[in-house]
Amino acid sequence: MTDDIKVSGRAAPADAAEPAVSSIAGIPEAVPRNQWYWCGYPGHFVAASMCRFHLHTRIGNVIVSTVGDYHPKGHDTPAERIGCDRLYETYVFRAKDTVRPEGEPLDYSEIDSLSSNDSEESERQHYSMCEKWATATAQGMATGTGETQRGATAGNSPVAENDAPISSAALRSQGEGA
Repeated sequence: MTDDIKVSGRAAPADAAEPAVSSIAGIPEAVPRNQWYWCGYPGHFVAASMCRFHLHTRIGNVIVSTVGDYHPKGHDTPAERIGCDRLYETYVFRAKDTVRPEGEPLDYSEIDSLSSNDSEESERQHYSMCEKWATATAQGMATGTGETQRGATAGNSPVAENDAPISSAALRSQGEGA
């Protein structure tokens, strides 16, 4: 399948749901996975070079960035917290309209966030945020045509319950079959 998204060299699951596209004029459309831009470097955090874990994805009007496993005293020392009671964090920023496909955060004021103390959970949270912010509703919130939403849970997320995020296990099984 030519429009599969590659994540660390592995394709997203073929059965994962694509966001619906809005056909109403003036309302931002959902961003299909084949238009997501995956970056190989962190998207936020001034000391990200000392993080062993990072994911960074541009999705239409937003940037989703996850960092963690922070080692400010060297990579041979134990990981330290990246913030209050967390080892990993995922932030969503409004993106400037730039010629660079990865974009640039408008002002580094996050419009959504999640935190974790586990790398696999952080990976799942990153993909979940990508799914959430790819929807037309969320793209509208990012452009100011709707309200921003911070710390959304499954109950108030613009992602429908059947639009499950890509899981680490599914990605690993895809990688084993390739």
